[in-house]
Amino acid sequence: MDALKRGFTGLRIVGERDYLDIAWRDAFNDGVFVGPRLFVCGNPITATGGHGWEPVGPVAIQIDGPYEMREVVREHIKHGVDWIKIMDTELRLDELEEAVNTAHQRGLRVCAHSSEPTSYRSVITGVDCIEHGYGLKDKTIELMAEKGVFYVPTIVCNLSSEYIKEREKRLAKLGYSTDSEVVEGRKLISFADERSPETALYQRKVLQKAFKAGVKVCTGSDSNPMGELGILEIEQFVLSGISEMNALIAATRNCAEMCGVLDELGTVEKGKLADLIVVGENPLENVSNLRKLKMVFKNGLPVNLKPQEGQTSFWNLYF
Repeated sequence: MDALKRGFTGLRIVGERDYLDIAWRDAFNDGVFVGPRLFVCGNPITATGGHGWEPVGPVAIQIDGPYEMREVVREHIKHGVDWIKIMDTELRLDELEEAVNTAHQRGLRVCAHSSEPTSYRSVITGVDCIEHGYGLKDKTIELMAEKGVFYVPTIVCNLSSEYIKEREKRLAKLGYSTDSEVVEGRKLISFADERSPETALYQRKVLQKAFKAGVKVCTGSDSNPMGELGILEIEQFVLSGISEMNALIAATRNCAEMCGVLDELGTVEKGKLADLIVVGENPLENVSNLRKLKMVFKNGLPVNLKPQEGQTSFWNLYF
């Protein structure tokens, strides 16, 4: 609900334990609770001892060999996921191929938490989206553009101390640093994922190269609360050299296309579902005008933006 009240009418959840994301997706779709549209993955899948196996957060399911990969992917499909999420770094080629082939056979897309040199192999194998893309090389970017592979760079969690200070100085100047709880929370998240100056600059350049090459880039928050982190990522696109218009396209049209729902969502066109926001000033003049939110509509119906009595602060809840 926090994300919806900040204007995010749709979210892709790329990893959650015990199929909780499916339960929330269905509850929102059925009107039991009010929330954004969800596109879900269930538990991520990793090699035994691979990234994401730790018993915290969205625990990844560990597999050994293509047979176990096929079993887990089919189990996810049986439960009704929209995507398959893999941690590709430690996967063998035959395991990666099995994930892609089994998912595609059933009409599902595959996203990969990825870093080089595995990213290049994943793109060749047929994954549909690269998440993070740590250290992406030029040849991988070119292949992604050629094959239509989407890219979610999560710049918001690839910042150096310098870039975090740059962002906070900008937001303070614009008047968005009056709530100390929010400021300290978003800084805490950023410094928890702090990168070296060299890595942060490299990832910023990767985003620029991917965009110029024609890769369809999408925004992603990578953390909670999604409302604030989602806005920060759109702002970070602009700070990284992407225009305001293209940052907005990355957050709307490209995300809808990535999730296979561009025929219904992602742009304002006759015949599409009315997922819309109204802001007080033009975000093309300053992308942070997205923070001047006046109204949110999901499926043509207005969302109540007023704080609910007794609702816990998300910053208190998480931190």
